[in-house]
Amino acid sequence: MTRRLAAQQSILMEARAEVAERTPWLAARLSEEIIAEYLRPAMTKALEQVQAKAVLAPRVPWDDPRALVLADREVRELHELVGKAQDEYFAIRDAQHRLMTLSGQPSKDAYHHFGELRNMPSIWPQRDSGVPSIRGATPWPDGLARMVWLVTSAAEPWLPTAAECNDAYRQLIEANPLRRGGVTSGGSGFVAVTSGTGLDRFRS
Repeated sequence: MTRRLAAQQSILMEARAEVAERTPWLAARLSEEIIAEYLRPAMTKALEQVQAKAVLAPRVPWDDPRALVLADREVRELHELVGKAQDEYFAIRDAQHRLMTLSGQPSKDAYHHFGELRNMPSIWPQRDSGVPSIRGATPWPDGLARMVWLVTSAAEPWLPTAAECNDAYRQLIEANPLRRGGVTSGGSGFVAVTSGTGLDRFRS
């Protein structure tokens, strides 16, 4: 009985080791399908829901609960809609980060620059400056209002595959070689890409 138990435990350990070894390969192989068929459509839907009602956004007291209680129904409904869309958006970005963690792709620097916005370098050119006065404040508002900003500003939110993200970063480096070895080298790409975005809750 003891030998049988030992054999079973040995087989289980081998199976676990095999799964651990194959997980990055499987994640890399399936990540494009997961992004293209599930995450990207879900993100598009969440953003479109906000965009469809964005004309009412200036009337919403995003940071004033008391004023929200006194607001008319369509304003309160928009606040609720954006809150649900933000929850969905955060969940999608969390899944994106998990895929990156499992597969090891895209690179941390590519994810830092292009993980959320296709045009992040132009939206916030001084983002990586270590000098606060040069870096400046985030170009987007805090809280729920950021969801409205994503669909009404010049920002281009996207959910790239690892290949698309790496290619965007490659083009950035080719255009400006001084950017090579960005602030995320050797660090946490997710910490960098989520700094000031509200996505910090998903840092590992």
